Amino acid sequence: TEYYDGGSQLIYLPRYPIISVTSITESVDWDWDNETALTANDEYRASNDKGLLTRTATTWLSGTDTVRVVYRGGYVTPGEIPGTGETALPYAVREAAILQVAYMERRKLDAGMVSVSTGSQSFGKASGFEMLPLVKALLNPFKRMVIV
Repeated sequence: TEYYDGGSQLIYLPRYPIISVTSITESVDWDWDNETALTANDEYRASNDKGLLTRTATTWLSGTDTVRVVYRGGYVTPGEIPGTGETALPYAVREAAILQVAYMERRKLDAGMVSVSTGSQSFGKASGFEMLPLVKALLNPFKRMVIV
């Protein structure tokens, strides 16, 4: 269950792909129990693969937290078999996570170190934990657009 500010025609859900939408309700006074849920494909449309809800023929009710969305979304964790409407975590995302965590584990003792000098010798390392170029490339197709 998540709450959104209305006023536009689009709502982007952060947990997608959308598996199912239980209900979408609009309310000015947050009295959700006395409001009627909107009807799918008549009053709104869901683009499951993009996590996008589009209000048809009008905009979402304007105001702070005026739209309540009850839904299931996201990827199925590795090792589990996806059920109806579910999507397995893409292999590229899993591999990117493994590569980045392994890199960070190897670098955890020298995080933030820029250079070290001992007598006549010195060496330098990049500070912080940057994402590896390969990880960025693997994750690029999964970037999510956020419109504010």
